[in-house]
Amino acid sequence: MPAAVPVPVPSPLLFAHRGGRKHAPENTLAAFRGAVARGATGLETDAFLTRDGVVVLSHDAVVRTGWRETRPIAELDRAQLPPAVPTLDDLLDVAAAGHDLFIDVKDPAALPGIAAGVSRRRPDRDLRLWLAHAGFRESDRRLVAGWADTVPGAHLVDSTSVTRMAGDPAGYLAALAGTPIGWLNLPIKEWTPELVGLTRDHGLQTMAFRVHRPGRARRALRLGLDAVHGDDVDALVSAVSTAAAGRSRRPAQGRAAWRRTGGGRPGAGPGAGGLAPALGRAAWRRPWGGRPGAGPGAAGPRPLAPLYGVPVITVCGELVIDLIPVGRPAGAAPPQYTAFPGGNALNVAVAAARLGAPTALMSRVGPGPFSRLLRDHAARNGVGTDAMRAAPEPVSLAVVELAADGSASYSFHTVGAADWQWTPQELAGAWPADTGIVHVGSISSWTPPGSDAIADLVRRVRAEGRALVSFDPNVRPSLMTDEDAVRARIEDLRRTADVVKVSAEDLAWLEPGADLDEAAVRWAAEGPALVVVTDGGDTLRAARPDGALLHRTPPTVDVVDTVGAGDSLAAGLFAGLVRTDVLTRDQLLALPEAELSALLDDAALVAALACTRAGADPPTLAELEAARG
Repeated sequence: MPAAVPVPVPSPLLFAHRGGRKHAPENTLAAFRGAVARGATGLETDAFLTRDGVVVLSHDAVVRTGWRETRPIAELDRAQLPPAVPTLDDLLDVAAAGHDLFIDVKDPAALPGIAAGVSRRRPDRDLRLWLAHAGFRESDRRLVAGWADTVPGAHLVDSTSVTRMAGDPAGYLAALAGTPIGWLNLPIKEWTPELVGLTRDHGLQTMAFRVHRPGRARRALRLGLDAVHGDDVDALVSAVSTAAAGRSRRPAQGRAAWRRTGGGRPGAGPGAGGLAPALGRAAWRRPWGGRPGAGPGAAGPRPLAPLYGVPVITVCGELVIDLIPVGRPAGAAPPQYTAFPGGNALNVAVAAARLGAPTALMSRVGPGPFSRLLRDHAARNGVGTDAMRAAPEPVSLAVVELAADGSASYSFHTVGAADWQWTPQELAGAWPADTGIVHVGSISSWTPPGSDAIADLVRRVRAEGRALVSFDPNVRPSLMTDEDAVRARIEDLRRTADVVKVSAEDLAWLEPGADLDEAAVRWAAEGPALVVVTDGGDTLRAARPDGALLHRTPPTVDVVDTVGAGDSLAAGLFAGLVRTDVLTRDQLLALPEAELSALLDDAALVAALACTRAGADPPTLAELEAARG
């Protein structure tokens, strides 16, 4: 077999590990888009083949298909997978021709599909494709070496460990050099200057994984490695940019004798040149006229804001652990409860993400095991967690009581909780720069002191017109210390928002005796572009500023409980607006009645499906499409 030909690289290839999972849920389109926007020159992922022959991207061979159920990807069709699991074609849509791809082919059956898909989209001989099968065994190395004829033009990688070299790195490298494999990929901690030199002496190129922290990125640069994989794209890009600035002030030093003159990116000809990879322009956008990452109205330096590269539904609000009763206690036995991740913000974000919409959760999260439960639940469902800020205050709790008809009432334990302590600086630093819709509401929107900061944020976003603003009062009278102040805050927010969703129950508290039709039309005339009034399983109302009023009938289902139903409806509406690219107030006002009706019907169906199972467990996009018939 022919030996691999070294590839010229003027600075390290920066692969965003699983899309850069520090910034978004791993192996999701939000992660891949964000990594490209942040300046990653390559994307790393893992591939499997579905039962119906679609190459999909997931780190694990199994996916969650229910609250406690997992199934192997190989046993499922593409349509049965969670919507957050992307396909290879989805990845190729994100990665421009100039972006490198590293695919760990976890399921070798996916290789022909990878070869066909990448070759179709990248017809040039250099596919900018790196392939590995990281099993750390001799048989895995032989497997990868055999791919040279299947995927001509791909760069083959031996992902392994020094511990697998049986104490003889020189012998291992000599054997590797006699195969089509041209790259050695080791954990960053195992690379030494001596091993780098030995590897290059055998005509192989150097790559490191687990480069997840700034110090490791700087170490990789000092070693002169050709490629790195890391979770934190900002750290990788910053390290390379800093090193490039340093090199510009001193004579250049070649890193490898075999590197071609001109040294462009892989596949570049003489004279192509090459500097450190430029930061993606989107990563340095100043949507609010401030420093990178500054939120609306912020001043001074801020952390780089979460970036996704597409319009994102940003949900700002509380996270609550719902303690839901399990069965009925026998005799004098105490009741038993199961802890479910919940809260208006989390429920809306998860429901939107399950419907395939890019979604970010902007929240404050207290410490302890409940914090991990909340974060894991968000990430597992495809919600971007960059904007979730760690806080010292405790997580909020809600003890749920279920009535005979499945309706829920709550007893809250929230005094001093993390959710109510937002500051303007925290909101500015957490704000995702690609926000297309921002949703606020529920307890955090009217509970001080954080409610003041949230109200200021909403006013600035609405004034700038950079995102649709949505508000749901979701009143909880038992948590109010000053009902008049809460009513005033809700009135201010509903007049500021572009979209208002309110339940008939909340409206009855805000305006006792109000007629639902009249209230919907009146509210719509006072500021919003759309007011949606829900009434459980009864008529759904939607009013617009011109006085138009729609009535829609929700589908009838067997209700298990209504926990999270209103949140699911809101998420269904937001996902529909993103899908149809209705992301400005003018677009919403101009939306034809038939199209708005279709969006409302979808949203009502999402809520109905959520009512058919216990807890806040909204449907996936596949389940919604199946229910549509």
